[in-house]
Amino acid sequence: MKITPRRKCFLVCNAHLDPVWLWPWEDGLVEAISTFRVAADFCDTYPDFVFNHNESLLYEWVERNDPELFARIQDLVARGRWHIAGGAFLQPDLIGSSGESLIRQYLVGKRYFRDKFGVEPTTAYNFDSFGHPQGLIQILAGCGFDSYVFCRPSRGELSLPVGAFRWRHASGVEIIARRSDDHYITQGKIREEMLEGDHVAHYTEEGDFMFLWGIGNHGGGPSRAEYADLLRLSEDLPEIEFVESTPEAFFRHTLAVRGGREALPVFSGDFKPNASGCYTSMQLVKQRHRRLENLLHLTEKLAAWAWWQGKREYPAADLQVAWKDLLFTEFHDILPGSGIPQVEADSLAALSHGEDTLRRKKAEVLISLLREEPLAERENTPLFVFNPHSWEVTQEVEIEYCLDRQYGPDSVVRRLTLAGAELPAQFEKGENNLDDPGWGEWRQKAVFSLTVPPLSYRRVEADYTLLPPEQVRRWQTPPLPAGDTLRVKTDRLTVAINLRTGLLDSLKVDGKAVLSGPSFRPCLFADLNHSWSTIPTWREPLAEMRLATPAEAAQIMGSPVVNADFAAGLTPVRIIEDGPIRTIIEALFVHEHSYLVQRYLISKSRPVLDVEQVVFWAEHDTMLKLELKPRRSLSRVQAENCYSVDDESLSPLPRGDEKDFQHFLRLADAAGEQAFGVISHGTLGYSEQPGTLRLNVLRSPSYATMSIAPDCQRHLHRYIPRQEQGIRTSRFTLVGGELAADTAALTRAAYEAAVPLEAFVYFPTQRRAKAPATRSFAKVDADNVLLVAMKRAEEGEALVLRLWETAGKDTAYTLTVEGKRFRRRIGARRLQTFRLERDGRLVETDLLERPLA
Repeated sequence: MKITPRRKCFLVCNAHLDPVWLWPWEDGLVEAISTFRVAADFCDTYPDFVFNHNESLLYEWVERNDPELFARIQDLVARGRWHIAGGAFLQPDLIGSSGESLIRQYLVGKRYFRDKFGVEPTTAYNFDSFGHPQGLIQILAGCGFDSYVFCRPSRGELSLPVGAFRWRHASGVEIIARRSDDHYITQGKIREEMLEGDHVAHYTEEGDFMFLWGIGNHGGGPSRAEYADLLRLSEDLPEIEFVESTPEAFFRHTLAVRGGREALPVFSGDFKPNASGCYTSMQLVKQRHRRLENLLHLTEKLAAWAWWQGKREYPAADLQVAWKDLLFTEFHDILPGSGIPQVEADSLAALSHGEDTLRRKKAEVLISLLREEPLAERENTPLFVFNPHSWEVTQEVEIEYCLDRQYGPDSVVRRLTLAGAELPAQFEKGENNLDDPGWGEWRQKAVFSLTVPPLSYRRVEADYTLLPPEQVRRWQTPPLPAGDTLRVKTDRLTVAINLRTGLLDSLKVDGKAVLSGPSFRPCLFADLNHSWSTIPTWREPLAEMRLATPAEAAQIMGSPVVNADFAAGLTPVRIIEDGPIRTIIEALFVHEHSYLVQRYLISKSRPVLDVEQVVFWAEHDTMLKLELKPRRSLSRVQAENCYSVDDESLSPLPRGDEKDFQHFLRLADAAGEQAFGVISHGTLGYSEQPGTLRLNVLRSPSYATMSIAPDCQRHLHRYIPRQEQGIRTSRFTLVGGELAADTAALTRAAYEAAVPLEAFVYFPTQRRAKAPATRSFAKVDADNVLLVAMKRAEEGEALVLRLWETAGKDTAYTLTVEGKRFRRRIGARRLQTFRLERDGRLVETDLLERPLA
């Protein structure tokens, strides 16, 4: 008689523990200590039990607050009873976190685990993250992982192979992945899940399978009652052999019994959709997170530049603090907007702490780079403009600075010079609101266009001439044209704004229309009172914000108490700035108790239009989107996410469903002859159909809300705070022409918008006649190969440089650092990292800065 071997079930005990969610971080801290203590006791009591846990943050908490328990865990790890899993700082949101942030999640986590336990996980997991972009593949592989476990989206949301499969990126990089359809916690019901659920039958196709168990979300780990049920399963299901194990052991076994990785099916694409409301929930946190990300990339590059040249010590400790502030707010119940109000407040505090830390270090670094500059002329203000990118940047620069004396409003002629030649500039209203005759001109806001070489800086001198009293002229708002349309024509753009609607009726770049209907229309959509979910499918607006009346416009901007002219009302569309650099047009919209101030910032020299919104929001269960009308021929959509530019036409999601992007969308025609880009400054959600693009701005569910039963008076019969009430802002940058010609050009434009030229006022102290010669610290000669990160190495005195190929083609390029040239090649869509040693050797490494074999 032939004996059929029993199927194996690899039982992986974990304690999915949210550091924050329905509780603040203090709860997460004490629960981590308690959960780890319970797990350690289990290891001592049950000889076959193996505990698995990741998230170095939680281990740090235990190390700081319970050293004896931490020592027990170190011993259990050494004896193979406790398995360090996952390898990350925490389980992050993968939709809003940039590719560089995700690399740092694993850099920080794996370094901690190596230092404290001498181990390194090779299976990554993000059990509870709401969607997984395909760009994550080469990040995981580059961080030393060969396999990946996830749970979302569920079977009903996305069809995937059952069991292990090869997840392939467009770069050709693969990783073995597996969706655990059992999900990540059993909450004391493991026997019930096995006997009454369909998991055993569902995994039949897989053969030997893995099953996650344990109490979770608020920690808890294993329970004695559940473990007793687990031990009985061998009697309940004699055809299955239950093995207490680890994810790594499961994947080793799977490859062995299934004939190696080549025998596994292949899947290409994202693991989406899941919780699409999280693309927009808690928008303020998303924007502040993006701002700190950008500031980190800027400060780290500048600090590495100054350190390598011996001008200042590298601020490693401060950068680490700021990175951890950022990484913590990337937790999958913070950045997606699914936590309670205290979580939002704590996250904003952490982001502010990181930002304050970096601003102090950035100022110190900039000063160190400028120490050899000569003194300024008397009454001159030196403005230094830094380019943090590896390519030449031409861009409008904004900076506020002080004159050496105070003068009355408009009583001076300001001037900027570059190398002795006057630089075209315009001077706009700054942040201050002083209009006293003796105070108004003490603070200036200058806007000028400048070209700065790669990783270099230029010096601009600001001076002024005092006007005699009879020549002083106050700013007057320019009159609007007769008719219904305000047209602004520049060297590259033709913009038509409808004076009856306040909307952008058309936009042409170099004479070719890219927007051909009313655009940036603020539309309100019926929404769910649900932090995670929204109505995902294409639908018509519930309402739209209309152009304010003159009386409403005056009420939004002030009152007759301050300005008697307001009693007669105020034109809701106005030109508020105009000069040689740009024109700014402001339009005011209203809906019931909410209003929106929309500004169109039109560049006079570049094919760039910025559109900014200031929203006073007082709506509930409503989503605000901005509707654009691109030409129908611009039907191909590409979205950047996580160091990857993906073709949305290949997405299994129906057109019109809620989707996400990080830094830009590119809309192009089929032939690739015309395109334009939409660059985001912190918003993630959008929906699209041919001829219509809708950009998400905000939504307003109550906090940490999934569903409220209609008879639940405890929730329904009282006021409950909603997200995004009050003043909120958003911004989008539209680019065309050569800036959107291909994905490489648009990626550069998106980096320039996110981290623009950095302007800094500094009065040098050196008495020298001539400025020092400046050259690019680092540059790359291929437009499609970008230096996306530059830092001091975690170990040794090396400079780490990370590059990304953005056009989808294998490319030979030259990297130049401090005048030394290195000829290299990079594969299509690949990431590449190097260590530059002090002796001049350039060594390629993985993403964790370890030399490649």
